Amino acid sequence: MVLDTTLRAQVQDRLAAFTVRRLAVGTQRAAAVALALVEEGDGAAISGIPAPASWSNAAALLLTRRAAALSSHGGQWALPGGRIDPGETPQQAALRELHEEVGLQLGPDAVLGTLDDYASRSGYVITPVIVWAGKADALVPNPGEVASVHRIPVQEFLRPDAPLLDPSEDAGREILRMPVGNTGSPRRRRPCSTSSRRSASRAANCAWRTTTSRCSRGASVWPRRACGQAAARRARAALPAPAIAASRRAR
Repeated sequence: MVLDTTLRAQVQDRLAAFTVRRLAVGTQRAAAVALALVEEGDGAAISGIPAPASWSNAAALLLTRRAAALSSHGGQWALPGGRIDPGETPQQAALRELHEEVGLQLGPDAVLGTLDDYASRSGYVITPVIVWAGKADALVPNPGEVASVHRIPVQEFLRPDAPLLDPSEDAGREILRMPVGNTGSPRRRRPCSTSSRRSASRAANCAWRTTTSRCSRGASVWPRRACGQAAARRARAALPAPAIAASRRAR
């Protein structure tokens, strides 16, 4: 799956036909995360995902690992994102966070669309914003927020064992989990504790209608709560390559 103009047109067409579910913020806080589609480049730098022999133009998703020194959820996996500032739209907030966290500055024309809002248990209504970032070959992680940046091939989220649904402590809800690389598969998984699972964005459920968390033990994306397979099907319907999965908790 190549990150080219054909794929961009396909994504835009799917998003244009996708009926987005918006939620009222009410007493909660508004947040946004960026699902940045980039070239695979030098690879994911994650065990179990082979590095390409040279720069790859395969479609990939930007995933970060939070700086270990952060007081909240240090060392966990995340999508760029955070709170929406007063006067900002979700799209503007997602672009701002991309610039602040990984040094990627993009204009409004890079935004392809959005997916379903998600109300997290941590008190956020999170909007996933799909962004076309292209080659993105000059990323500069902000050391105060980001320890490392990873380019996860979209194909990795289409593997046969993904997504996985696990029981949760909430009756009637399941945890939607996306294995990445050698971590997170049924044979190798090491579940995060409740305290280490953190809500984020429906990013991959919102490209995945999940509010995901990052397990600090591996590159498996762990949503704190998920709406299950129906939500996953909605995400797949929105993107030709979807199953994009990894989310970031609003700070």
